[in-house]
Amino acid sequence: MEPKAVASRPSRRRIVGGSGCEDDRSGTVGYVESGRLSTLGRCYREAQSIGEAGVSVRVLGVVAGLCAVLAVAGCSESVSGQPEVSGAPLTKEQLFDPCTLPESAIAATGADPATKDSNPFGTPRAEYIGCRWTAANTDGRWGFFLRISSSTKPIEDFRKNKYFRDFHEIKVGDRAAYQYYVGSDLPPTTCEISFDTSKGVVSASADKYVDSETGTDPCALALGAVSEVVDAIPR
Repeated sequence: MEPKAVASRPSRRRIVGGSGCEDDRSGTVGYVESGRLSTLGRCYREAQSIGEAGVSVRVLGVVAGLCAVLAVAGCSESVSGQPEVSGAPLTKEQLFDPCTLPESAIAATGADPATKDSNPFGTPRAEYIGCRWTAANTDGRWGFFLRISSSTKPIEDFRKNKYFRDFHEIKVGDRAAYQYYVGSDLPPTTCEISFDTSKGVVSASADKYVDSETGTDPCALALGAVSEVVDAIPR
């Protein structure tokens, strides 16, 4: 089903699709920017339900209650032979902000720093901070959208997400990372690479224009882009 434009801004249109096809991280389906529609934005939703993540939330709630009862003894000590409790989940305020990446690093990816969009999800998300740039004419006359985000969600939630496929470990320089395709398009149109860092899970995605006819694997685009910014991503 073709997306339907419902609002407009200079050189960008917000797109809302039908049949519940939406980006779970944005609540929107995408943008048309300079006449280009993001395929990731067209249909990027998270198959994992809130209930699946709720297990870890309930466990943390139990641990928090136990810590309150044992406050005198200290929460870091083992209880009844169980492993030590360590580290509370990050808050959004503690996440790495991708919009702070150096313009020189963004330019090196092939993206235009002047196209920076600090609200790539359409509406603010409690679990994410993100930034988005347009990389035009990087593959012949075709290009892609580069989105870098950080999340309070653990990498395990990414692995469980049924909308991510061919999930496997890779190396970017000396950094361990996770690479996967996004969505069900064949051939794939979007690839994301994620790092588990001290400031959240940091992810970089390359999303081809919806009308792109390039045969380049989006993971080649994502890897090329993330290789230019990896040194600025926290460990």
